Amino acid sequence: MEKESRDMLTFLKTLIDAIPSPIFYQDISGLYLGCNRAFEEFLGLKKEKLVGKSVYDVFPKDLAEKYYTMDSLLAHQGGQQTYEDQIIDANGKTHDVIFIKVTYLNTDGVPAGLVGVMVDITERKRMEAELLSMSLRDQLTGIYNRRGFINLAEQWIKTANRAKRQMLLSFIDVDDLKKINDTLGHEGGDKALVETANILRQTFRESDIVARIGGDEFAVLVLDMTDLNPEILSRRLQHNIDEWNAKVSRQYKLAMSWGMTLYDPESPISLNQLMSLSDKLMYARKKAKMNKSI
Repeated sequence: MEKESRDMLTFLKTLIDAIPSPIFYQDISGLYLGCNRAFEEFLGLKKEKLVGKSVYDVFPKDLAEKYYTMDSLLAHQGGQQTYEDQIIDANGKTHDVIFIKVTYLNTDGVPAGLVGVMVDITERKRMEAELLSMSLRDQLTGIYNRRGFINLAEQWIKTANRAKRQMLLSFIDVDDLKKINDTLGHEGGDKALVETANILRQTFRESDIVARIGGDEFAVLVLDMTDLNPEILSRRLQHNIDEWNAKVSRQYKLAMSWGMTLYDPESPISLNQLMSLSDKLMYARKKAKMNKSI
């Protein structure tokens, strides 16, 4: 019987060590009783050095406090616990992981400790963030798309209302893009859109929200109007357009029409209303330019 027990323990140890996911086990007070080879390799800490230590002896204080809180809750409630958190490996790299922990009972049916398994989801998180970024970014220009703009603008309007801070929304339309497409093909049109995005990045600050919201339409939400006004921004934008056009080897001249609307948190309006106002001003400017050229 004793030999069978030893054989079973050897089998279980071999089985646990063969599992590629890090596994650890603790007593009811939170001290480590052991782990598998994957956990040793992940932490760069041999089992012999781990046994008898608490999470505070092994991990940075901020992480240890979170682990201890969750472990104590599981020890008190029993059963199973699953949650996402972060952990630092032997090389100092932070990983996103899912912890799956269960309590185990002694022969009297009383919780004696817990067993935990770590599932590394770092790559999944990276891909999710990349997909989210792609869903909010315009693939051609790299700036925000309509969805990204609206998501961020809605948040910033709430912030502006709380902080009583003015903002400015500018709608920009590329003039005669169809003519560029007809003359140089869609590759030329795409280049004009990319150049427009670059000019807008140059004109506005990195903290402002610059987006392509339609085919030839762009929007910029200026988040802080301190020391700025629509006239200053209009002059700066026109100056940057003129500088671009003055460079040699241009196959076309870039021209833009825009409308700018101040957002006053003392008289709040919805994002749709703000966008509609800027859109009307932009088209009024475009119409005036067309009438002037006739």
